[in-house]
Amino acid sequence: MDLLSQGTELALKALAPLGAIALDKGLLALPTERKRKLVRVLVRLGPHRRGGRGDLGLHWVAPSGPEELLALVDVSRSLVWLMPREVFCQRAQPWPRGAFHLDWIVLPLGKRRSHWPQEEEWESYLVAGGDVT
Repeated sequence: MDLLSQGTELALKALAPLGAIALDKGLLALPTERKRKLVRVLVRLGPHRRGGRGDLGLHWVAPSGPEELLALVDVSRSLVWLMPREVFCQRAQPWPRGAFHLDWIVLPLGKRRSHWPQEEEWESYLVAGGDVT
């Protein structure tokens, strides 16, 4: 199973109690009182060394699209965050063609504090894994 399929499966499992359904690999729908919201699934295999030798971090790239919500999935730790695209884009750096890139630090390994956000800052968006039951 490829990485996007794994991430979609984990996101669907985490969001199933909310009524989520899979529309396609990497794309879910979440019913709300007024309409269905589209959810783009972004997947990472797991934290990596920034620059090959720095802090352990995750980075996410959200392409432009109509999805109102983004599900960020760390496959190695079975963690899923669900956040509005607007929140993601406010904290991310703009990239070409309307994409946005968001970095955060999972485990600081350097002596200096990084200017990148720490993973704990995203805890309120965590829907699966960690302390979420």
